[in-house]
Amino acid sequence: MKKSKGQMFGIDFTIAIFSFLFIMAFIQIHQNRMLDEIREERGIFLHDRLSYTLDNLLVSEGYPKGWNSSNVVSVGLVESSNVLKRTSLEEFSKLNETYAKRVLGVRATDFYFDVSYPNGTVAYLDGINITMGTYPFGNATAVFSSSRKAILEGKQVNVNMYLWVKTQ
Repeated sequence: MKKSKGQMFGIDFTIAIFSFLFIMAFIQIHQNRMLDEIREERGIFLHDRLSYTLDNLLVSEGYPKGWNSSNVVSVGLVESSNVLKRTSLEEFSKLNETYAKRVLGVRATDFYFDVSYPNGTVAYLDGINITMGTYPFGNATAVFSSSRKAILEGKQVNVNMYLWVKTQ
């Protein structure tokens, strides 16, 4: 029998193919695990940001004191803990969405904010509903929501906020 140089035998080829597939499968599994960890960390960050933002809205008067839509640095919606201030809600509703995202500290996501009564209907001030932002529709991923109880003009309300990311 004459040996030929540079030729691959069937067993060598099979081992090479299985080795290649094993390495590719390992890389894919590792990449998927890393992406899941990144998604989970981002979710934790968004949830923490949402809780912090909503809590801050309901314990702070905002900055500067007596702020309005043209000079606000930090939004606060209360006159005392969990008692909503009418003028702050009115000024907040005057902000454009981009500026609101900046002063709320949620630039990297989309958000939706509303004040509603316990039966689910949105609260109104002088015929204008108390909402801000864009509600997360079908193109949303990583939607996080939070709700807090508050008082508006002597009535119990829910202050609701959603943070979400659009699907690309």
